[in-house]
Amino acid sequence: VLRIRTKKGYPMRNLTEISEFLEKMTRIVTVAGKNPNAVDELAALLPQGAFDEISADRAGNIILTRKAARTGLPHICIDAHFDQIGMLVRSIEADGFVGVINAGGLDARTLPAQQVVIHGREQVRGVIVSTPPHLRRASDGDALTPIEELLVDTGYSEEELLERVSPGDPISFEYKCGRLANDRFFSPGLDNKSTATAAILAALESEREDMACDLSILLAAAEELGGFSGARVGLDHIRPDAVIVLDVEFADCAGATHPGLPVIGEGPVITHSALCDRHLVSHVVSLAVQKDIPHSVMAWGSSLGTDGDVASTCAEGISVASISLPLTSMHTCVESVSLRDVDSLARLLTAVICDRELLEHTVVGLESSEEVGR
Repeated sequence: VLRIRTKKGYPMRNLTEISEFLEKMTRIVTVAGKNPNAVDELAALLPQGAFDEISADRAGNIILTRKAARTGLPHICIDAHFDQIGMLVRSIEADGFVGVINAGGLDARTLPAQQVVIHGREQVRGVIVSTPPHLRRASDGDALTPIEELLVDTGYSEEELLERVSPGDPISFEYKCGRLANDRFFSPGLDNKSTATAAILAALESEREDMACDLSILLAAAEELGGFSGARVGLDHIRPDAVIVLDVEFADCAGATHPGLPVIGEGPVITHSALCDRHLVSHVVSLAVQKDIPHSVMAWGSSLGTDGDVASTCAEGISVASISLPLTSMHTCVESVSLRDVDSLARLLTAVICDRELLEHTVVGLESSEEVGR
């Protein structure tokens, strides 16, 4: 990992304001894309008239559109998936417990005794059953209970539960958030509402007169479920000239076996990949350097594991750059990011939105220049 630290420093937004907005974003529950009211909840957080259109499509994507003051400009999309990990109701047991099924790759080690909310015909609070160590069979050892065998205790009887919840209802973790030292923020759903927050802040900061593109922010559905179907549907509809794919990245942590992970608090991660447009990625890196924005540069040889995996093959092919935020405790009930990193990512995205040369630094742009040269 190449880590770049600015020597001059850089102006930042009020981190408390970022924290407050990030809290509001993470309170929008989007387990497995099962929240038809998410678009209305999001619209209520945004200044009136900040976006020309806020809409949702049949795939569950939310699309924010902000047009520049000038016409005839290229169209850039910032993709940040908006769904989050959680569970679904699998069954309602005869003794009144709720059986669950995984929705999005939860870390099973963290589940016993967690507080959850079932979003049924009404919200039902519960606790995932945890067998006390005194009562566990010696033969069980330290084996984890498979998620599909976990039960949620709500206190209701079977008859009372059937009036309130049904199989397929989403289950989220009881919401808790807060600040740690060194401008750290923790809550559920930071994968990936932290980068969605940065994208919206960047759009709000970009004056229409300064924008070098028409902008769409695609808050894609179903990324956590695999297959990236939300991004594919959304990008086929938007058909941008280039897309900046945002997601979170594993941050360096105690006991990590993967070498070269980025350090939380040292800025966003700009990724080279066989699936990205290397000319566009290099130009984004140069923008970060020009603007004295802290960042890291990484390389992945194949799959990004994000919406970037499908973006390059949508709409006859789109130039892709990938930027991520370092995050700890990924796929648990309480994830953590640096508010300074969120601010740095927003500043970098503002630079992208207002950069009049961006599209020249893509495969298509370079090929066009070569054609003109001939």
